[in-house]
Amino acid sequence: MVRIITVLFLILSLGTTCFSQQERSHNVGINIAPLLGTTYEIGYEFNSSSGWSFNLYSGLTRNSRGKGLIDHTKDAIRFETRSGYFVKLGSHYNFRKSVDNFAFFIGGNIVYGYSIEQWNQGYSSFSKVGDNLGINSIIGLSSPYIKKVRIDLGFQIGTLIINNLISYKSYMPGMGIAFGNINFQGILRMKYRIN
Repeated sequence: MVRIITVLFLILSLGTTCFSQQERSHNVGINIAPLLGTTYEIGYEFNSSSGWSFNLYSGLTRNSRGKGLIDHTKDAIRFETRSGYFVKLGSHYNFRKSVDNFAFFIGGNIVYGYSIEQWNQGYSSFSKVGDNLGINSIIGLSSPYIKKVRIDLGFQIGTLIINNLISYKSYMPGMGIAFGNINFQGILRMKYRIN
């Protein structure tokens, strides 16, 4: 785990210091994929034609419907609310020489999420709030700019470092759906160039 955190820290550090003096851009964007889980994600990205990008995304989850693949009915947990907010800080590298080309990208991010869960078990009602921290790897394909708009298509996969969720059926805001100890979320970001 220490190695993963060290590698992610290096990626983030390089992403903020290795920008070339060539064309740079500032973008605002929205990730459409998490809307399926009633999560709203908007953010800011700074990148250069050298390929490095620095990202700051934030959002909130309103009573997520995302449950993951595992659903053991013996637990008899019925969620009433799975909500919260999150902040995502990350960096990625686009394998391209110009912003006018399609390019694959890889990177990582750190996600802080605050979860609000309410559930029924048997005839009793419970609630829990908690801070959570996750780490993700991201991979995908980025389009060239078309009239100041660019699209990223990919996915993030990661794990929780600090887990204050009540069960594997929980949904950590910003991390996506749980498949055992792995969290998965799609990326379909539409970004608008503001400079």
